[in-house]
Amino acid sequence: MSIQTMKETLFPVKEVPAILANDVMRDVGTGYKFIIREDTGDVLSCMTDQYQVVDNKTVVDKAEKVLKGSGAILKEAHSFSNGARSIWTWTFPNTEVEIEKGDFVHPELIIKNSYDGSTSVDIMGGAFRLVCLNGLTIGNVVSRKKNVHKIYNQGINNIDWAIEQTLKNLTQIFDEEFPTFAKTKLHTRKHIADTIKMIPSQYLEEFTGYLTRNKIDTYWDLLNAATHLATHTANRDRESTHIMESKIYPSIKRWARA
Repeated sequence: MSIQTMKETLFPVKEVPAILANDVMRDVGTGYKFIIREDTGDVLSCMTDQYQVVDNKTVVDKAEKVLKGSGAILKEAHSFSNGARSIWTWTFPNTEVEIEKGDFVHPELIIKNSYDGSTSVDIMGGAFRLVCLNGLTIGNVVSRKKNVHKIYNQGINNIDWAIEQTLKNLTQIFDEEFPTFAKTKLHTRKHIADTIKMIPSQYLEEFTGYLTRNKIDTYWDLLNAATHLATHTANRDRESTHIMESKIYPSIKRWARA
């Protein structure tokens, strides 16, 4: 179930050693531990002792410290699989760039964390399209910093630095990448088919309908088609929507540069 408020994503967790007990020897360490929600008692995962827990509150506190005074506003807070994975999105409404007449984009900061090893502390730069008032995330736009949950990984303690670097790199996309997309013609129509493959099956009819109603000549057109779906049709409470969004932008960026 998706969690809609920031507070509900910041539940406490604890680590409990996985112990092997038998008639000969008791309390034998197994090299594994359980990650448990303290508020419900639910087991979120069973990880090795090498796994370093970074709780959601620590991640959010570091982000909010860096973002203080930046004008950033929390846009989304979601948790999935009973809290095993979480994602937060902040948008910057005071910063915008007009790509085409009447078509504005705003920077975003997207952060993911997990307790089941499915993702590291993943920090991404993104964008918000003012033309779609109910919001949009288009995934890995500018910069991506990953901090693996391992006890030997010193980077896991420098989340605030990674956030600062991601925000700094946002300038590149607004000055260079988006305008380039608008000017670059599709190299091959195959890229439209490749985009269709990234769309969850329940949204294919809507997406193909958009393609037939609109002219798709540039990579900006193709990006618009995919992000229109994410904004107007896709259910943001489903993890598949966020997975789709994380694939769309880096793929179109790669194709446009080829």
